[in-house]
Amino acid sequence: MEQIQVNKIDGTAFDLNYFKITTNTDCGGCAASGSEEVYLNALMDGTNISFTMLLPSDDWGFAGPNSELFLGAEFDGIMAFSITYGSGAEGFGMDEFFIDEEPPSIPEPATLALLALGIMGVGLNRRNRKTIIG
Repeated sequence: MEQIQVNKIDGTAFDLNYFKITTNTDCGGCAASGSEEVYLNALMDGTNISFTMLLPSDDWGFAGPNSELFLGAEFDGIMAFSITYGSGAEGFGMDEFFIDEEPPSIPEPATLALLALGIMGVGLNRRNRKTIIG
């Protein structure tokens, strides 16, 4: 197989916002070598490639967390997208597509730091209260 193409059944434009790679290897059923070449292509008119990006290598199947790809404006308002294989790619799989909806929000580092400080503050307050009371 040289290409996989995806479009909506009704033929309307869509935004491809996010997906996870479940495999991108140079041998079926093994770990990625890093030399795999699989490309994600945006097709604005459904036929001609308007933007191409090289996808990262990812170990076969469920060997650890899968690479998450958040896509930019190049994949908004497209009629189709395609996956094409370059050199060194034998297996490829994608999961959890987000089409025409926003991807799940990712907490920013500052937000996580504030959450951690708040939890530490509650813990210290509880510890000080026990010391004063007890």
